[in-house]
Amino acid sequence: MTPDNDYESLAETGGCITYVRGLTPEQVILELGGRPEDFASASFHDLYDTVPGSSGASLGITSIGNWTMIVEMHTVLGLTSSVITRLSAGTRLVSHYCLDVKALDYFYWLEDGDLRFASSPRRATCSRSPTNSYR
Repeated sequence: MTPDNDYESLAETGGCITYVRGLTPEQVILELGGRPEDFASASFHDLYDTVPGSSGASLGITSIGNWTMIVEMHTVLGLTSSVITRLSAGTRLVSHYCLDVKALDYFYWLEDGDLRFASSPRRATCSRSPTNSYR
């Protein structure tokens, strides 16, 4: 895999990238029900290379400035309403999932548990109302 097509491979195999503002990777891991000590340091290549031939999903979490980025392969936590609503409590969350082979492309933007924008193969939803809750 070359650096130019690293992230293209996420779309080919089915991948989700979620950003959560203001939470550390450790806080995100705990919110997802995991234990930080169960995570090992790895590169994107290491994460991607664990998927082929495996039956499980891969999850990577890192910080980028004031944001935590979650990279998922063969799993859809970033599309699960209960998960993204919980992770967005008191902050902002954006997630994007793509699987080219099935023409699936989803995008979500939440603010403090409220869905502000969603786009999926079937519909797009936009709300400016802070009471429009995605639950």
